Amino acid sequence: MRLSALLVFIVTISFLTWLGSFSHPLHAAGNLENPVDVLSNSNIDERNVSHTISFTVPVNSQMVTTTDYIIVELTHFHDITQATALSGDYMGSPTITVDTNKVLITGIVILPGSNIEIVGITATNPSTKSEYTVKVIISEDVNGDIIKNLASFMATPFSGIVSISASIAPPVASLSISGYSAPGTFVTFSESGTVIGTDTAGGSNGYFNKFFGGLDPDTHDISLYGVDQSNRTTSPINIEIYTPIYQLTTISNLLLSPTVELNTSEIVQGTNLIVQGSTIPLGDVSVFTESPLRTYYTTATSDGNWDYTITNTNDYIPGDYRLYALVQNSGGTQSLFSNALQFTILPSSGPTPSPAACDVSHGDLNCDSHTNLTDFSILMYYWGSTSPAADINNDNLVNLVDFSIMMYYWGI
Repeated sequence: MRLSALLVFIVTISFLTWLGSFSHPLHAAGNLENPVDVLSNSNIDERNVSHTISFTVPVNSQMVTTTDYIIVELTHFHDITQATALSGDYMGSPTITVDTNKVLITGIVILPGSNIEIVGITATNPSTKSEYTVKVIISEDVNGDIIKNLASFMATPFSGIVSISASIAPPVASLSISGYSAPGTFVTFSESGTVIGTDTAGGSNGYFNKFFGGLDPDTHDISLYGVDQSNRTTSPINIEIYTPIYQLTTISNLLLSPTVELNTSEIVQGTNLIVQGSTIPLGDVSVFTESPLRTYYTTATSDGNWDYTITNTNDYIPGDYRLYALVQNSGGTQSLFSNALQFTILPSSGPTPSPAACDVSHGDLNCDSHTNLTDFSILMYYWGSTSPAADINNDNLVNLVDFSIMMYYWGI
């Protein structure tokens, strides 16, 4: 019995010494290598589709211990079942559970450079191909807050036929940007004028998400904007963010501005002006015109479309105006202002104004044979109208042209 105990002790010490040989200076490389999720059927809304997920733990990564978690996130998939088997280079007895849209695996040791395959997960496919995103996280906690490694990729029906590989030299950083817009909006991400990624706002809530791995641990100036299904554009969001080494930096709950469109750029005073666009479903939209500033309110439909009819254009003095909008969600988060549109209010025909009392062609509006401050005050009173009493150039509109003529004859 003593000899057997001694042998067990020696074997245990040897095994721990062998594991210890992997413990010095290893660091998380950021990304898992060669991540793949092979689907048995890639049709949208297909039920009971099996997933075969595989990846490689980088050779320069930390060892996965029995207290770590492998978290498989199938964010947009439904009716997820737990994996039935785990294969590859690992030690220990895996414990596999399902938490809503996550499959959790713990209780195993994986050495750097090892390949792992997870089989037997089934789920219902999303309703659009752009939502076939899969994320695998190796974390020190079940919530995925203390990340060692991760990968974000698309599930496909292919295995080894279509693949993209890259060698990313550590140390690196990672960044995740997510937010909301009108469903179907195509979101473009760029840095220094170069497009670095795209995504499509999906689902019923218009959610979009983009993961960037292998980033330099540095300050990044990233811009994103959306183009809706009617080819209308949101205003850009500009982000300056520092991405620390070995960490995943997350920017979430961004709210893209509404898109806006006018039925016309010129209307006669008193005619309705119709504005429409798209935004987050059921968002509270504020529409502004200026100047002076006027505000109108409406609510988007469940598919993100919105419109408003401005009926009080009789209150607008003929001239040029601009219109823009913003949206607020139910939680109080507010977007930036949308792109601004220009429109012009033209004078209505109305009754024929009374003729001027004298020749006003030289700016003498009070007929005292002088062009001075009194005439300027009269011009301001009739500004934007069609009154002949101040229409110096007789073009049926009192505007900057009349003011320029008055300045030419000033003091005469």
